Amino acid sequence: SALVVSGINKGSNCGYHMYVAPFSYLCTVAGAREAFFNDIPSISISYDWVEGKSNPHDFALAAGVCIPIISALLVEIKNQSYPGRCFLNIDVPNNVANH
Repeated sequence: SALVVSGINKGSNCGYHMYVAPFSYLCTVAGAREAFFNDIPSISISYDWVEGKSNPHDFALAAGVCIPIISALLVEIKNQSYPGRCFLNIDVPNNVANH
């Protein structure tokens, strides 16, 4: 089973950010989207970094909350129950330790 995991990037990838934000925001979604275009299951992950509030340890917390989702996707891919022609975008909130 193959899964492309694009990210974790520093900044939100939700809503309009996927289309109008600076290039650095778009890269994570673009990586997952390119895999999708090539029929490879994919997921993009971003962390909603807030300057002056967030810290580098938050990336480890964000990765930790995504591991169960990634594990579930791998099971679905292996069982061939993952829906085709889609990719997932996860935007981890900036207060990940309390969510």
